[in-house]
Amino acid sequence: MFKLVSPRVRGGFTLIELLVAMAIFAIMIAFLAQLMSNTSVATNASKGRLNADDQARFALDRIGDDLSHLSKRADLDYYIKKQSGNDLFYFYSEVPGLGSGGTAIDADNVSGVSLVGYRINAENQLERYSETQSWEDLSFLTYTDNDTVDPHSEINVPAETETDPNFHVLCNGVFRLEITFLLRDGTYSAFPSLQNDSPMLTGIDKVGRRQWDSGETSGATSLCVGLDGTAQIWRGLGWRDVSAVIVTIAVIDDSSLKIISSTSSSLTDVASKFSDTTGTLISPTDLPLKDWSDQIKPGSLGIPKKAVAGIRVYQRAFYLNTL
Repeated sequence: MFKLVSPRVRGGFTLIELLVAMAIFAIMIAFLAQLMSNTSVATNASKGRLNADDQARFALDRIGDDLSHLSKRADLDYYIKKQSGNDLFYFYSEVPGLGSGGTAIDADNVSGVSLVGYRINAENQLERYSETQSWEDLSFLTYTDNDTVDPHSEINVPAETETDPNFHVLCNGVFRLEITFLLRDGTYSAFPSLQNDSPMLTGIDKVGRRQWDSGETSGATSLCVGLDGTAQIWRGLGWRDVSAVIVTIAVIDDSSLKIISSTSSSLTDVASKFSDTTGTLISPTDLPLKDWSDQIKPGSLGIPKKAVAGIRVYQRAFYLNTL
């Protein structure tokens, strides 16, 4: 006689099996969370890099376009102010500009030349200035009818004016601006002029001397072309000594700017950490790019690492077809 035996029926998972499954699940969740976090960080960093690159490209392309249309007449004034922090940079370019007071120019009144300029405003933003000029208005020439240089020409007015409707913000993230020059003899200088036998000084009565207005800190370069009795005759030199204008900018992306704004740090304090270029003769290694790049290493600027990661430095040389 046979006895039927029922198959063994399992009651479910054991406690050990459940614990192992939960541990594996937790590890997978942690791995996925870390993967998503890393992806998010990489995506944000990429967006920040693209944002900074876009701002830098736009700013440098705009400056380059203005310089490519630079009026190359030696009698046209320009104004460059070398100072602690951001430089001021104004010149005449054959591009359209705004009317006085920031008004639009009627098509019938568009002239062939405008005063354009660049500065960093009090809010640490790159601003561009533009104002149309008239070739018939000789007030913006660098010297008067008697060949005497006029250091107070029209170009100096907007350069020192904080509030002017002809200024407009070009890039929110460009917070540092430095201008240097490659000269015709292959040397680099903070000033747009070849060196004299000795440092540029005011009042030297030697024909061929170059003079930097306002004590070698601002203005334009003039050339002594002769003497009228004991009086020197100075003429505008224009850009004839300059082979290239070198523009260096520091840019912060939008997300990093918010980080700095939400902390006790100030973008003005950050900008002060980037060194100035001074001197009539500097070496290529003394151009701002290398030193500024060293400053944006973690811990160098005294701001959160995430904010430092959003700061980038760009430098471009704009070559001129000088006279």
